[in-house]
Amino acid sequence: MDFIQRARQCAASGEKHAWVLNHLPNMLASADVVIGKDSAQARMRDFVNSAEYVDGKTFYYEDRCLRICVSEELHAITSLTSARNIAQVFLDILQSELRGYITHSSPMLISLQLINGCMMSRNSSTAI
Repeated sequence: MDFIQRARQCAASGEKHAWVLNHLPNMLASADVVIGKDSAQARMRDFVNSAEYVDGKTFYYEDRCLRICVSEELHAITSLTSARNIAQVFLDILQSELRGYITHSSPMLISLQLINGCMMSRNSSTAI
């Protein structure tokens, strides 16, 4: 996706953020599909946006789009068998989140939810 490519370019441009390159997947392809004007979503938007709340305020329905991305192969964290590799992945996750929190002037990290089914790792030739 475009934002991942921009993050990779930013990280590659200097040493300060070079660590990011080890944590972002390589994107092979991506596409955005905008929902058509004759879709159920468009009818829902028109219906909801024309309605009013009891206090006279209106509702804004934000259009959705379908984003598709194809990346290099990622592996479920549950496929890791070595305690050392599992510890390294968790350390990397926590360090990445902490760096993001510290480097921004406003707090970006409200909560960190480590959900087993969503955590993936990538294998490189030198490390996980």
